[in-house]
Amino acid sequence: VARVLARRAIPFQMTVVGDGDLRAAMEWAASDLVIDRRLWFTGAQPNAAVLGLLSTSDAYLMPSAFEGLSVGMLEAMARGVVPLVSDIRSGVPDVIVPGENGLVAPVGDVAAFADRLEWLWKHPAERVRLATAAVAAVDAGYRADRMVDRYVDLFRRVVADPIARPTG
Repeated sequence: VARVLARRAIPFQMTVVGDGDLRAAMEWAASDLVIDRRLWFTGAQPNAAVLGLLSTSDAYLMPSAFEGLSVGMLEAMARGVVPLVSDIRSGVPDVIVPGENGLVAPVGDVAAFADRLEWLWKHPAERVRLATAAVAAVDAGYRADRMVDRYVDLFRRVVADPIARPTG
C-alpha cells in the first residue's frame, strides 16, 4: 500500500506496528521508503505506545484476510482514527458501516486500500466526519461501562422471566 501511495505521489507517513516472520522481508522490500522517512517499522509495542501512535494517526489499516472483532480497530476508532479494513465476514460488519464510520476494501486488494487512503487525503472534511462517527460507534456499543450495563440488563430479564426447562 505504501509503495502504491509513493508511486502516486501521495504524501504519507505510515507506521507498521507488530512483529512476525515477514517483518525483515517487508523492511528490506520497503527500505527506500524507510530511508525517505515515509515508512516506519516499530516491532511489537506495549499498549500505551500503540495508543500514543493512534493519537497522531488519521487512518488505521487492517488488511487482514481473517480477523475476529479487532480490539486494535476499536481502540483506533475510539481515538478518532478512521478504520480502513478488509471486507471480511467476522468482526468488521458488526462495527463498520462503510462510508459512515469507516472504509472497507476487498481482501488483498492493495490498489483499493491505496485508493481509499488517497480519497481520505483528498477529502479532509470527510475524514473528520468518518472519524467522528467512528468515535460515536465505539462509544455507543463498545465501551466497557455500557457493555456491563447491557449484560446486567440481560441477566435481570432472564431472572425475571426464566425459560422453562423440560424435566427428565
